[in-house]
Amino acid sequence: MSEGTEIPLDRLREVAELLLAHVERSGGSVTLERDLFWELTPEQLVAMADDPDRVVGYGLVWLADVLRALGHQALG
Repeated sequence: MSEGTEIPLDRLREVAELLLAHVERSGGSVTLERDLFWELTPEQLVAMADDPDRVVGYGLVWLADVLRALGHQALG
């Protein structure tokens, strides 16, 4: 069984910075065609307060959704 794919964080940061720099050259912000914001239930907020790692997890999921929408928009 495979153990998964390991991606060094410095490489991930390098790629993200290159891509965002490219997008930034066209302006200081981006306008997404869809509303990607979500709300957390009171139970989820309590769970996040009890476990700061969940804040990171939710933040990464949100960022992934925003970057995916930005990529699809860039593709046309």
